[in-house]
Amino acid sequence: MKKIVLCCMLSFTLTVCPVMAEETREAASATEQTDAGENLMSGAQALLDEEKYEEAIPLLQKAADMGDEEAQAELGGCYDKGNGVEQDDEKALKYFRLAAEQGNPKGLYGLGLLYDMGRGVEQDFEEAVKYYKLAADQGLADARCNLGVCYNDGRGVDQDYGMARKYYELAADQGDEIAQYNLGTYYFFGFGVDQDYSEALRLFRLAAEQGYANGIFAVGECYYLGTGVDKDPETAAEWYQKALDAGFEPRDEEEAEHLKELIPVWGPTAAEESGTETVEDSSSRSIGMYATSGSSISLVQHIKEHN
Repeated sequence: MKKIVLCCMLSFTLTVCPVMAEETREAASATEQTDAGENLMSGAQALLDEEKYEEAIPLLQKAADMGDEEAQAELGGCYDKGNGVEQDDEKALKYFRLAAEQGNPKGLYGLGLLYDMGRGVEQDFEEAVKYYKLAADQGLADARCNLGVCYNDGRGVDQDYGMARKYYELAADQGDEIAQYNLGTYYFFGFGVDQDYSEALRLFRLAAEQGYANGIFAVGECYYLGTGVDKDPETAAEWYQKALDAGFEPRDEEEAEHLKELIPVWGPTAAEESGTETVEDSSSRSIGMYATSGSSISLVQHIKEHN
């Protein structure tokens, strides 16, 4: 009986060992591939930080092909913006989706943005909200800002200004300049919150400090109207000029005339001369114009595009 048992054990051992060895080899290979992908991504990230997109693309492609989720998300962003490659919505969708399938927040956000805008895929606001939420739950500020816009507009979700404010606040606290501006308009107009010009100005200043043109313009409007600060047309004019230098464009002829009256030499000047880097206006869809008497600030909520 002992011999039979021993033979069975030996047989079992001889049968299992090759399987275990194969699993070990596969695990080791997977680890090596992961490490290789991370190393490639590290090199690509350094190039992306320096905006050397064309040099970064081959590294991103290799890492993405190895399954690196960060590389897939970044490659999707490059195709989305046309950075280092020809702009291609379908390829952006492909790589955002690959990253999203691994739960990568940038991939989820990018996928949501494409559904939101109907680029590379049929426009579907509910799908956009789904992916924004998944990314927002992981703390991505851009996704939180855009989710706020969706709740504000009732796009893909029931309109809910309280939820919009919640996500704007979360993103604004993370330093998101567009969320800061959007939230500032809420306080400026008393929309979903008690009207508070001082808080509106504080938020506009935060956005302005990051070079966001709409935030800079809004600070000028506060000085011009005397909301949250003493009325001061000369200081308002200085802020208006800064806004133009940052790329602000009047929304209509009336607003253009308003600026011309206050600014002696109307048009961009300082930024063109100094090459000052400014935040690009990544707008958007509007929930409508809610103008107050004498104000050119409008409750236009802006979304964030992939950086």
